[in-house]
Amino acid sequence: MNQPLKFPRDQFAPEQGDALEYFDSRVLRHLCETEHPADLAAQFFEFDPAQAAEIYSRLSPECCADVLRYLDYENRREITGKLDNEMLSRVISEMTSDDRVDLLHSIPDERSETLLHLLAT
Repeated sequence: MNQPLKFPRDQFAPEQGDALEYFDSRVLRHLCETEHPADLAAQFFEFDPAQAAEIYSRLSPECCADVLRYLDYENRREITGKLDNEMLSRVISEMTSDDRVDLLHSIPDERSETLLHLLAT
């Protein structure tokens, strides 16, 4: 069972709040399908970085890539810094080439090389 985190409930519809508190993948998938990525980025911005990283890690790589596009440089760097290499490589593979380059330039060189190696395999 997933550990609950405290979410600002006013950011979500009441019926979604309880499921999101436990990171219900069905609800997160529904949000990704129905909400604009910019709106999700704004909502997730309300969480502390550790909570936001937990949310991003539970999104599909495609949804995570879409939402990351709408974060500013510092927030994107902070969130991607908390994602493990496997998840981040899956996210990067879902990005456009321009977004991919921007992201790889925003992280340390050593990690970029590791991610490029993962993407090549």
